[in-house]
Amino acid sequence: ARRTHIAFVVALLAALSFGASAQQSPPATPPVAAAPPAASPPAAPSPATPLLPSEVTTPVERLVKGIESAEKSIQQLKELESELQRLRTDVEEIIYDSTATAETLRPKLTEVKSQIERLGPAPKDQPEAPAIAAERARLNTIAAALDGAVKSVELTWVRGKQMIDRITVMRYQIFSRNLFERRASPLLPSLWHDVYERLPSITGRAQYYGAHWFERSSRQWLALIGVITGALAAAFLISRFVDHWIEKKRAGFEGIPSFFDRINQAAIVAPARMLGPMIAAAILYAGFDSLDMFFSPWERLSETVLWGVLIYIAGSGMARVTLAPRHPEWRLIPVDDDTASFILTIVKAILGVYILDTVLVEFGRAIYVPLAVTVAQGFMTNLLTAGLLALLALKPFVAQTGPLRVVNHLDRVDANAGKRLAPLSIKLPILALAIFIAGSSTVGYVALGRYVAQQIVLTGTVLAIAGLIYLGVRALTRRREGANSAVGAFLESRFGIERTRQSQIVKLCEAAVLLALLFAALPLLMMQWGFSGADIRDWA
Repeated sequence: ARRTHIAFVVALLAALSFGASAQQSPPATPPVAAAPPAASPPAAPSPATPLLPSEVTTPVERLVKGIESAEKSIQQLKELESELQRLRTDVEEIIYDSTATAETLRPKLTEVKSQIERLGPAPKDQPEAPAIAAERARLNTIAAALDGAVKSVELTWVRGKQMIDRITVMRYQIFSRNLFERRASPLLPSLWHDVYERLPSITGRAQYYGAHWFERSSRQWLALIGVITGALAAAFLISRFVDHWIEKKRAGFEGIPSFFDRINQAAIVAPARMLGPMIAAAILYAGFDSLDMFFSPWERLSETVLWGVLIYIAGSGMARVTLAPRHPEWRLIPVDDDTASFILTIVKAILGVYILDTVLVEFGRAIYVPLAVTVAQGFMTNLLTAGLLALLALKPFVAQTGPLRVVNHLDRVDANAGKRLAPLSIKLPILALAIFIAGSSTVGYVALGRYVAQQIVLTGTVLAIAGLIYLGVRALTRRREGANSAVGAFLESRFGIERTRQSQIVKLCEAAVLLALLFAALPLLMMQWGFSGADIRDWA
């Protein structure tokens, strides 16, 4: 029995060991050969591989992402006019790129469709050859992908144009809101009390930034003095040379200059007189910039000062040549010497106030001046401009008399006038502008008054140039005292055209020139009125 018991225990242990080995056998067995085929499906997505090369898909994806980013940005920038202008530039670039991309994709789509047409229609009664069927499927897939890419690009173009329209509306709304926003009247004591309380902090910031600038300038004061000396020397030498050349040129002219002679002389003298001061301003700007004196926050202020100086030089130079207080024989506007000198002084003063206002506004942005101070500053410059205009309107204009009186469209000025508001067609608009600027600024529309005051300088400059060109055209095309016009004399001597036909041709030429002048002046006027170059292109 004991042996039987031992044999039973041995048999039981053997059975247990066999079962345990049987349970552990699956992991120990070698990998099943069928496993690799089961893992082969990842290699199957060959149909999901890119159908179009990256040089086709990448531009499309970039355009779609760009327009989506612009659509998200417009909600964040809807109150910032400058950022909206930058965003418009980015969207315009997307529109141009989408047009170019579509023009690149369309020929590819046409080529694939022509290959599909060469295969002919698929047979209906019998199966198509496997190679042809596979090629047809491949071409149809590529054609669908290209067609989708073209439609995606065209949709991007449409979304871009819609974005441009939205940005234009937003910028117009910002412009209108800022222009017609009414604030408390600057005559109220509360505004000036607020300005007085903020003056210490403004003075402190100005001293802080100014001390940094003077500290840097003190390290290179010799170089700065050299730049200033060189600019002044260049202005002096060039101006002396130009003055000597002009006097010599005028001294060689015999007789009394006609209006056509005066226009030709003004076209040469005006830019010549501007040359010296403009070169001096450019030397100063380039010299200070090379010495790294235009660091933050003075970068934009330096550019504003430069443009202001250039505008003042151009405007005052043109007014000086037009009025010519010391040379009545070359004067374009038929007023006497005293009136010419007075008008020139007022024009220079208005230009100076405009430049001062522009520079002060940019200076305020640089040192973070509060809005109340900017409003007060704009109110004072508006009143200065209105006062200068009122002086100009109330000053009696005395006409030029004698043989030196110019004969042009302005010869209707009454030589025996002396009335304070004569000629009414000139004085009344000037007086109305002065009253409007002062009145709108007084009741709280300071931004509107400042805008009108700026347009007197900017728009007035464009209109003055256009007016001089118009007078020059009239001097060439109109007859005076029975004499033939310059254009008529040319047509008669060169082509033998009789006077009756000359009159028709001359009028046609004058109309064509004036139409060209209108198309040239209108974009410039629109830019002065607040339109950007892109806005003007849209109107065109």
